Amino acid sequence: MISINATLFVQVIHFLILVLILNLILFRPVLKLMGERINHVDKMKKETEDIELKTTQLVSDGVLLEKNARREAGKKRSSFEKEGYEIADEIFKDTREEIAAIRSDLDRNIERQIEEARKSLHHEATLLIDVLTEKVLGRRISY
Repeated sequence: MISINATLFVQVIHFLILVLILNLILFRPVLKLMGERINHVDKMKKETEDIELKTTQLVSDGVLLEKNARREAGKKRSSFEKEGYEIADEIFKDTREEIAAIRSDLDRNIERQIEEARKSLHHEATLLIDVLTEKVLGRRISY
């Protein structure tokens, strides 16, 4: 049986003193360390979330920049193609004009040569006719 006497009170007082000492030496420092650790973990979680948020934002900004850069590159490529076609058309136009000028010069040159050849042939034909007439008739025809 349990008897309640003075030793019970002494044991309760010893227990309370032990709890007080353990509280001062063990529980408070451990709880303080655990609280600091929880605060540190929470702080690291928040920093990690902030970094993830910034990373997500940077990635989306990078995608947007890439999209804009591709759009600008497409516009510039289109502009360069248009400019290239215009330059090519101008070169073709100039070349056609040069070809037309060369053809015109060649046509005039050929016409001149044909005219000279006609004159030369006319003169030679006249001489040939004179020679043939002289041979056929046996006499020379005077003009």
